[in-house]
Amino acid sequence: MRLICRTEYSVNLEPGGKLLRPWQLGYRTDFGLPGQCDPFDTVNLIELVLSQGFLTDADLPGTEKLSVWPPTDAWLQAKYVQLPHLHPDADGPQMLRPFSVAFVKGWRRSLAALICCEAIRVLEIPFDELTHNFKASLRIVHGTVGKFDSTKSAVFASRGITMANVGVRRAPNAMNFLRQMEVIAKSGEPSDFKEWNQASRVAKVFSIGKLESEAISNLQTKISKPMVEALREATRCRGMRQFLTHEVLARDFFNLSYTSAVPGLESWGEFLTNGADDRLVKLLLERLMGDWDRMPPNLKKAFTWKEVASIHAACGGFLAIMECFSKEVPQADFAAAQPEIANQFKLSVLDHDILSYMEAGVPPISLKDVRFVRTVK
Repeated sequence: MRLICRTEYSVNLEPGGKLLRPWQLGYRTDFGLPGQCDPFDTVNLIELVLSQGFLTDADLPGTEKLSVWPPTDAWLQAKYVQLPHLHPDADGPQMLRPFSVAFVKGWRRSLAALICCEAIRVLEIPFDELTHNFKASLRIVHGTVGKFDSTKSAVFASRGITMANVGVRRAPNAMNFLRQMEVIAKSGEPSDFKEWNQASRVAKVFSIGKLESEAISNLQTKISKPMVEALREATRCRGMRQFLTHEVLARDFFNLSYTSAVPGLESWGEFLTNGADDRLVKLLLERLMGDWDRMPPNLKKAFTWKEVASIHAACGGFLAIMECFSKEVPQADFAAAQPEIANQFKLSVLDHDILSYMEAGVPPISLKDVRFVRTVK
């Protein structure tokens, strides 16, 4: 006699333990609290899921359940339309809809598992070639809906690292923090904290390190909103640990009114200071992204603050020289020369010439002394 055990999958997201199917897990960025997933961490998670399975059963040593949550308005950044049930005519309560489960914790893990499933479908990998651990782990996904008294308490619960996930989960970074604070603000719940311009208070109240708190303070109060969004997008595609660290953000390079007019370049302060138009910091970020993207994959590393300081000064000098160039030569000549000069700058070819010129002289700019434009004039 063979016993058939039928799993009773969850039909709602009321508080308590839940048994889910992978296709019910939400993949949208705004279904989780991190706001972004480091690309390098995602690769590691995918490898972990493929080798060990999508582990969510807390009865297994070192495993933590997913902390799931309904996709409430505070979470969402774009319109959410529920997909229809897979079996609308089935008898009894309907299972949760496809991709309808949001997360307090576990979005990155779940995203890695969904990427694996989609890759298997697209690549048409035979089922019998998948590991037993991977196949078995997808039959039942374990989650729990916590009894949080507010959105704020759910957000702060998401920031913790437990003994079960310490091996695979990284502490939230400044960009994750911004997303979490936005969720709290969107919930309409009052916030008692107003001292975002005081990094020491940010560090104390939110129990984070010095550099992260300084980075958060800058992002919240000293960097223009369009640049904050540009930085979020740049780090979303590249990660923070291996592209733009808390130290770089904490050093004020993207702050309004920051200047890279260090000793030796004081006379160029007007050109090396961030303005309200963000022209200089936009070029700085473009250069950082371009330089990083051109690095070979195995040599990619985060910029040091000294490297960023040098590039910032080169960006300011470049803008000043090109503005002078555009005024002193016929527009037809400028239009013909500008693309090639700009391309050379984006490739870091002109940095040494620009910095050497500024260190050796003072304003106003004399184009005959600027090597990369004097042959055009």
